[in-house]
Amino acid sequence: AQSTRSGDFTIAAIDPPMSESYPHDAVDFDSFPEPDPPKIEVGLDIQLQLAEITHRHRQRQEELVAAAIAQAVEQIRQQNDAWHRLRQGMKLHPVDNNRVQAQLKWFLDHPGYMQRVMERARPILPFVLDELEARNLPTELALLPIVESAYQAFAYSHGRASGMWQIIPSTGRFLGLKQNWWYDGRRDIIESTRAAIRYLDSLAEMFDGDWELALASYNAGPGRIRGAIRYNKKRKQPTDFWNLTRIRKETRDYVPKMFALKELFEHPHKYGLDLIPINNQVTYEIVELDGQIDLALAAEMAGISVNQLYQLNPAFNRWATAPDGPHRLLLPRGKADQFKLAIADLPDNQRINWVRHRIKNGETLSHISNRYRTTVALIKEVNNIRGTQI
Repeated sequence: AQSTRSGDFTIAAIDPPMSESYPHDAVDFDSFPEPDPPKIEVGLDIQLQLAEITHRHRQRQEELVAAAIAQAVEQIRQQNDAWHRLRQGMKLHPVDNNRVQAQLKWFLDHPGYMQRVMERARPILPFVLDELEARNLPTELALLPIVESAYQAFAYSHGRASGMWQIIPSTGRFLGLKQNWWYDGRRDIIESTRAAIRYLDSLAEMFDGDWELALASYNAGPGRIRGAIRYNKKRKQPTDFWNLTRIRKETRDYVPKMFALKELFEHPHKYGLDLIPINNQVTYEIVELDGQIDLALAAEMAGISVNQLYQLNPAFNRWATAPDGPHRLLLPRGKADQFKLAIADLPDNQRINWVRHRIKNGETLSHISNRYRTTVALIKEVNNIRGTQI
């Protein structure tokens, strides 16, 4: 503290207390106005005046410290908030028309739905943002799974689209996602997200950076959107998304839903949206394995329920990971180390407790039970078979 002496009295300018744990480097103290210089009136008791000046100065310093701490806390909160990160990376030009307003009204009229969606997005959103930022893409695209599936990894549509990105089988194969008896990559949180983002990036490039047409193509297919554009061109009509007429109602509503969500999450306070806090850090860890494993056994070794394991690993169709891979599990942080220690002590021949048997003509449950040294009753129970006919 610096001091100046006047007669027998000392005026001390007290700096805000700092410690190594206080994030003062992040605080812009220059943004706070300096206090006015003290004024001493001639003829009054100088001692009382100096005491009053000292009190006001100390009070001002305390206010500065409180404001600085509040600013630092807010900066830290924002740095750890996935929704803030989402808003910071938005790049799409906002759209405000009757079609967007109609979709926005629906979302505002269903606050319970929005809360459920955000709860489902909690473990997944940070990873989606990681992948979008790695490709320098608009972070609004992290809202697309709300339009597609309400962030439900097990979602399945009448058109055979599956997963939170709602990828149909043919598009999944085109994107390199495995789909077999054991495993469906369209439901894999990691693989489907990477594939969907690659696909969106390629669609934006196909339509020269027009994200409205790219989003419509994700829903309807690029062939149908190009056809709708050609139709408008022949009639000398505008070819932007909002003027396309040869598209399905689902696609006509699809893009407005996306821009309504952009507006809602960009200005949550304006619309009274109560955001569920989502930490910016991924809450799970990817554990690479060298072979197939029984999922119930994996859950037991990780100390979680089988349902918890399936929620993080929704791509597995059966009771075990696929024989040919991917040999990988997503586990909650804090449980992965426990699992790694347990599996390190488990012999390879004890990782699978099940056998898949393909039935041949003429086989009965008795034949199968004798072959595998088990009982007909147990085979019926685990395969949910009623009666004795296969």
